[in-house]
Amino acid sequence: MARKTQGIGIVESWQGSGEEDFLRGLVERVVQQVLEAEMTSFLGAGAYERSGERRGWRNGFKPRVLKTRVGKLELLVPKDREGQLQTELFERYQRSEKALVAGLLKTVTEAATGEAALEAIGQAVAELEKRALKAAELLEEHGEEILAVYALPAAHRKQMRTINQLERQNQELKRRTRVVRAFPNEESCLRLVTALLMETNQEWMEKMYLHMDEGNPAVHQQAMAPAAA
Repeated sequence: MARKTQGIGIVESWQGSGEEDFLRGLVERVVQQVLEAEMTSFLGAGAYERSGERRGWRNGFKPRVLKTRVGKLELLVPKDREGQLQTELFERYQRSEKALVAGLLKTVTEAATGEAALEAIGQAVAELEKRALKAAELLEEHGEEILAVYALPAAHRKQMRTINQLERQNQELKRRTRVVRAFPNEESCLRLVTALLMETNQEWMEKMYLHMDEGNPAVHQQAMAPAAA
């Protein structure tokens, strides 16, 4: 009977709203049920259920919004009295979002030509607008800066995209910013990162990484260390 009533409610929701609102509402219901099931499994008992295997009690809900490709989901995250349950649903979703962004950017940086890269940027922006608006805005504003690499000989583009020095530099930036733990605002974080990059830039200017002779695209073998701590 409960399933039949729920099914009628879904059909009425579909008939009374647009396709996008219906899909968002449907996903919202499913995710809410997942959160409820996660709490039930953690406590070993359902709401108001008396059981000798119960490991705790519910303590209301915490409102939370999850941004997805179908829209914003307004959820009620169940809480337990001891505050021990930390749902993994949001963390898993954020990891999948990061993987999506990385995959979209890869289609840009691995494009064969500048024209193909520009087209990939447009497609990436359109996709990110559905799920990560800030990332979409940054890519739309600065995406064409990526195309500067296509002014280099083809043999150099791969080096500019895959060099270990940039990977080490990114790791160094992460290490240095983690020391601060919490920045008071975005500007303070930007000032630190800018200072570190300027320091590294000065070191790199004293070393040769690429020989710009297209007929001799050898890479200098001296490894450049990241900025000093």
